[in-house]
Amino acid sequence: MAVIGFLLVIAGAGAAGFAILGGGEPATVTWHNLTVTTTSIGVFAAGALALLALEAGLLTVRQGSSRGLKRRRELTRLRRAMAEHDARREQAQNARESQPQH
Repeated sequence: MAVIGFLLVIAGAGAAGFAILGGGEPATVTWHNLTVTTTSIGVFAAGALALLALEAGLLTVRQGSSRGLKRRRELTRLRRAMAEHDARREQAQNARESQPQH
């Protein structure tokens, strides 16, 4: 996995270098009725911002689900501890009731 990650970092750095160093000619981006003329650097910057927004969203979702998982585990642990406490208390009460009175 580390090798694949390292190769992806190299590929990303190469794409960034290519866009920054060789990105002087104009590029036209058309989407439905919207046409934007920019340079290759502008297209690269827009892609980088989109990737940053996507990564921020994924990070937020990951943290939220992790927090929810921790909360569920804590609730389960507390419910189990409460059930054990109740069982011990009931057992002690039954033991007191079953002892003969003097």
